[in-house]
Amino acid sequence: MPDQRQHAIANALEQDPGHWHMHAGADPTERPYACVRLLEVGTPSGQRKVYRVVTWAPASSDRGLVGYRDRLVDACELARKHRQHEISSSSSWIRDHSLATAYGDPQAVAKRRGPPTVG
Repeated sequence: MPDQRQHAIANALEQDPGHWHMHAGADPTERPYACVRLLEVGTPSGQRKVYRVVTWAPASSDRGLVGYRDRLVDACELARKHRQHEISSSSSWIRDHSLATAYGDPQAVAKRRGPPTVG
């Protein structure tokens, strides 16, 4: 069985050396869902390379930190999992609230589930 992380790295399109945008299905015409950047950080034992994953937004200041990984393939997998979590959290909340609106009591569903959260 192929390693699922290999699928995530296929969605990474390098913008500049050490800077990738993550696109669903590697479609460059679609808005990216995350950015991965290779950084060198100083440690007591010397320089270390890490990959930083952030959510995508047009302005860098509007991006949110997702995490750090030691390998590009792991950073791409982290970005993919974060995107899947956001999609599943928001879609289940929207689905429940849409059904509640269509069938009556939206407050009952809102009390039961609450708004989506990112964990």
